[in-house]
Amino acid sequence: MDRTLTLLASVFTVAFSTTAAETPVDFSREILPILSNKCFVCHGPDSRKEDLLRLDSFEGATSDLGGYRAVDPGDLAKSEIIGRIHDADDPMPPEDAEKQLTAAERALLKRWVLQGGGYTEHWAFIAPKKQDRPKVKQADWPRNDIDSFILARMESDRQRPSDEADRYRLIRRLSLDLIGLPPTPDEVQAFINDKRPDAYERLVDELLASSRYGEHQARYWLDAVRYGDTHGLHLDNRRGIFPYRDWVVRAFNQNQPLDEFITWQLAGDLLPKPTLAQLVATGFVRMNPSTAEGGAIPEEFQAKNNFDRVETLGTALLGMSLTCARCHTHKFDPIPQTEYYRMMAFFNSTAEPSMDGNRYEYVPTIMAPAIQSAWDNWGPILAEAKAVEVEQSKLLKAAGEFIKKPEHKDAPAAKNWNKTKPKDRLKKVADPKGLFKDLPIHKEAVPLLKRLEAVTEKVTTTLVAKDLPKPRVTKLLERGEYNRPKGEALQPGIIKVMGAFPKEAPQNRLGLAQWLTARGHPLVSRVLINRVWQRTFGEGLVRTPADFGLQGEQPPHPELLDWL
Repeated sequence: MDRTLTLLASVFTVAFSTTAAETPVDFSREILPILSNKCFVCHGPDSRKEDLLRLDSFEGATSDLGGYRAVDPGDLAKSEIIGRIHDADDPMPPEDAEKQLTAAERALLKRWVLQGGGYTEHWAFIAPKKQDRPKVKQADWPRNDIDSFILARMESDRQRPSDEADRYRLIRRLSLDLIGLPPTPDEVQAFINDKRPDAYERLVDELLASSRYGEHQARYWLDAVRYGDTHGLHLDNRRGIFPYRDWVVRAFNQNQPLDEFITWQLAGDLLPKPTLAQLVATGFVRMNPSTAEGGAIPEEFQAKNNFDRVETLGTALLGMSLTCARCHTHKFDPIPQTEYYRMMAFFNSTAEPSMDGNRYEYVPTIMAPAIQSAWDNWGPILAEAKAVEVEQSKLLKAAGEFIKKPEHKDAPAAKNWNKTKPKDRLKKVADPKGLFKDLPIHKEAVPLLKRLEAVTEKVTTTLVAKDLPKPRVTKLLERGEYNRPKGEALQPGIIKVMGAFPKEAPQNRLGLAQWLTARGHPLVSRVLINRVWQRTFGEGLVRTPADFGLQGEQPPHPELLDWL
């Protein structure tokens, strides 16, 4: 009996091995993650030794290392990598390496080599291609293309779709997904009782039209771009940035095109004759933590501010952690350290000082709406604000001349006059009982104060981006240290593995935006639609939404991701 079982097991093993050997290995999805996770730390992009084997390219893997090759196209069975990953005396990875290959990974690597050891690019660095709607057996189930992609995968896994949710669950799911709030009992009952064939579609349209839609969806974007109403360091003072938050809400509610949404935030100030909205949107660039702490070094914070901008851009739009490349060429992804600093050069010439002075108005700033309703009537409001400012300046100048007279030096209104805010000075002039009550400027101050208070409710200031007339010099910083610049000055540039810089694009933040929104960019559209999927269903199609690199997870539905 035992001999029979052993024989059957042997036959099954041989049959399985033969079948497995014939199954084509997908380099990008099966091999590259193994190499990146277990091998690239020594044999990857950041290899420090010129004579060390490189496994991050076909050229490196097949190069002559003195009579042998890691992958030998002339005799695949003699490829050095096969022997070394099975060598008990001198294995690869070494015995003291933190990450070791599993038996299944060794077998997969051997199959790959014997099938030719071919290389392809990482899936996320290849531009998405239009995907056709897949054919399914249960043809009456899909209501749209997304359903077809999902059902095709379920059928391949021998699964069946769940039954359709009842209307109570549908309205609750829709409401929580789209506006972040549960439906009221009356809304639930109305949907349950709605017998129209397009009741579901009508509910979707109603929720999308709600102002709460933008308020809810904006939260996810604001989290991704590290929005904060305070400086984030030292005293953590308030800073004037909330109009940017309001603009993001409006962008979602107005269904702004995605290329505009990205371009305005990165470079609205560099567009021809920028509008209020385009300028306010550049608050994206100014969101980095800042400080005025006494021991802080301006040159160090100039670097830190820009590190934050580059790395936020990486996680929010590229789905990549770029932080490693700040100090050295990335050990797992093809991101040279030089390219990190070329990317940083786009942001190194913004005009704000590196130290914020603990100020609410951390220049450059502009006047902006303080409430949502002011956006739609901004011209007259801004004109009134400027008129009040001019009249207030004239009135306070006259009041200042009056208060300089020797006989007024002990008057309550004179104390701390020059240290008092303009609005508080105006209040002193407008007092019926104060020093100015018998003067003409008092009669002017009373209505002017009311106008000021009315317009103050609608107007504030907000941080915006602006470039210096002459760009700062950007150099690679050795180990990411602000005081260790190295090599020649670097011009602004992009991470080349993610696509070429558009021809004729300017080498500034506007050009950077054009690169990100170019139709062939491999990452941006995938990263952003993945975030939409994640906040709708709880998990992204890529389970690592901030890491589409070689260390990130593979999408279980790559065709659906690209179709979206």
